[in-house]
Amino acid sequence: MVGGGILGKAVESVLKRRGHEVIVLSKRTGFDVTEPKTMAPRSGIDAVVEATDVFTQKFDVARDFFTTSTRNIDHWAQESGIDKHVLVSIVNCEIDAMSSNGYYAGKARRGSPWRRTGKPCWCARPCGTSSPARTSTA
Repeated sequence: MVGGGILGKAVESVLKRRGHEVIVLSKRTGFDVTEPKTMAPRSGIDAVVEATDVFTQKFDVARDFFTTSTRNIDHWAQESGIDKHVLVSIVNCEIDAMSSNGYYAGKARRGSPWRRTGKPCWCARPCGTSSPARTSTA
């Protein structure tokens, strides 16, 4: 699992409750998704859940972070032999009404690098604490 912030901890908790072994990779563990040299390949990982985040309302900053992090994680996953990738995003971030919010617009772009690869990728967009996530393939 990539991302150790609030979202990452929530996803980690759910995965552990469901019986999955979770390895958290984040800046705190020396794994920086914006710096590929910190992303050494690892073996024995079945799937990557991308729950990275950036705190900004600026579209350019959010777009650049999310597209770069996803591209770098895709490259790392390939080197690590991981063929399952889940992106955690936000429900409705891709609709026109949300496009004026830089952060949401940036999140909506998160799947763009994956769509261009043609590889399978799942995008989970949680609806809230009591609702199931909406999932689509990117």
